[in-house]
Amino acid sequence: LVSAEKIGPDELISISAQVADLASFEVNSNFGLERGMTLPFRYLALRMILQNSDAAALAIAEHLTAGEEGFLKMMQQRASELGMANTKFHSLLLSQTERENPAPAIYTDPEIDWGKLVFEKDEHQVFQATIDGQPVPEILQEYRDTQILTATSSLNDLSRLAQALHSSRSAIEYLRVTEQLISVRVASSDRVIPVRSGITHLFTLSEGNVDAAYHHRSDRFSLTLSYGETIDGIPVTTLLLSAGKSPMIDETLKLYDKINQHYQRTALTEAGTPVPGHSEKTESGESFGLQYLDTVYYVHPRDNFYLKDDVVYVGNAPYLLPLQKGSMTGQIIFEMLDGTRIPVRIGPDRDIISSNTILARLVSQLYNNENLGLIIIGLAALICLILAVLLIREIVKLVYWRRMRRLERAGNPKN
Repeated sequence: LVSAEKIGPDELISISAQVADLASFEVNSNFGLERGMTLPFRYLALRMILQNSDAAALAIAEHLTAGEEGFLKMMQQRASELGMANTKFHSLLLSQTERENPAPAIYTDPEIDWGKLVFEKDEHQVFQATIDGQPVPEILQEYRDTQILTATSSLNDLSRLAQALHSSRSAIEYLRVTEQLISVRVASSDRVIPVRSGITHLFTLSEGNVDAAYHHRSDRFSLTLSYGETIDGIPVTTLLLSAGKSPMIDETLKLYDKINQHYQRTALTEAGTPVPGHSEKTESGESFGLQYLDTVYYVHPRDNFYLKDDVVYVGNAPYLLPLQKGSMTGQIIFEMLDGTRIPVRIGPDRDIISSNTILARLVSQLYNNENLGLIIIGLAALICLILAVLLIREIVKLVYWRRMRRLERAGNPKN
């Protein structure tokens, strides 16, 4: 996220000796990095994302901040800006850190079924990891004070990061790549390097429902993030964690399917429709109706609209003239049963100009009195008809006069 927002896809990045040394440990790469190479950011970003490459991550860090430490500070600052209060980064080189510090034996303990790991809210509404109903810290008492070497975070923080990635046009494009051929120039010759996602099957099996995805797999855990929508068009973001080395493709697809089975997307309001039971007055006392300015959709269980009966109206009186149709004058706030509030903008259903002019008063009278408007339209039509008759009479007279003049000239050639 940080690098994609600061570096263009074609910007060249130099490969240092340390980066080349790290690349020698990456057996899943089909292209070796050598000191002195210059490669486009796009290739290094995809290598980092699709192949979990420490070497690519370090090359990008050196390009931006001259090293790992400076880049970690930049990441920490960005996390703070996103409100990720429970996140702290300790190392950029995850594979190297895990390689040099073997995982605790607890990860392979047959007595603990990590497949049953779930996250549940405690009495303080905070998510806690549990296995068979027991909080993980109670199961792993001896590892409570284990030194953290890579990073710490929380589900809420990870969800904030997922939202930020999806909102970043530059970052999300890299997560949409399944496979790609990238042209690079090495030693005065052009080469084409293929890069391929480890979860290409997720895109294929979802039949177009998954739009972007990321998978990280290490010796200690797996993380799969996906963005897409269900068959019915419900936007979905999934974040799955596992203590094993699984891409969790089946689990992700099951989530999409279950969401589609049990939830639906409904229009809460439609732009231009009247707001029932609500009207307002201008500073001069003139009444006007209200209409919704936006079409707003919300997701709810198929068997329950999941909305409270009461809505809250918030106005911004006094309403100074002129008022323009489409301008915002307040909000209608809907509330879901879980307390989620959905504000919808509202505004006047017509243009209201200043009441200090004769024209404004006339327009107001016409709007509020339909019969008066019909009478004025009828009178205008009658006047137009009379004027048309008079005009036709004058045209006939003019034609007759010109004809008589021609006859006079024909009978008296001297004139």
